[in-house]
This record gives sequence, structure tokens and C-alpha cells, in this order.
Amino acid sequence: MWSSGLLHYRIGREKGSQMDAMTWWKLVGTEQAKAAVLSTGTSWLYFQHIAHKRKRPGPDLARRLINASGGALTLDELLFPEDQRRSPGQVVKPDVGEGVA
Repeated sequence: MWSSGLLHYRIGREKGSQMDAMTWWKLVGTEQAKAAVLSTGTSWLYFQHIAHKRKRPGPDLARRLINASGGALTLDELLFPEDQRRSPGQVVKPDVGEGVA
């Protein structure tokens, strides 16, 4: 059903890349992506938020999306998008207001 997307996925995986939700959606097309997403029990609108990186799925939904995509989506990319990950050793300093010790 998602053969063209999976072909591109396999080519990308051979090069060591991970596929995010937006890339998968573009590869398989809206009709096939929507059918797969709706089969997971979530809404198309919520998936669009995930694809645009405005929201992240919970672990259970992420696993269902991975299964529905035929393994094209990855748990790491759904839960921890690459562009939102910290570099190794990067320290996050909290913004401390005045008067706080």
C-alpha cells in the first residue's frame, strides 16, 4: 500500500538518515498517509501537528504510527525530533530571575 514511500525510506535508511513524519507524508501522499494515520485511532489534524513539529505523540501513539507507516517512521524521530535534540555535552542553563539564590 505504501510501496513508493517505503522504497524511498529504504534508500534513505541505507544512507543512514531517519525519516520524520513530514517526509513520510510527502513520500506516500496525503491520501495514503491519512488512511494510515486514521487507522491508529488518532485524528488527521493531530498528525498534522506532529508532522509540523508543533506537537509530539505519546509513546503508544508513536508505536502505532510506526506500525501504520510500515516502519518508515522511527521512535526516535517521532518522540525526539533531530532538530530539537541537544548536542552531546550541551548544558542547559535555567533562566534565573533576580533575587533567586
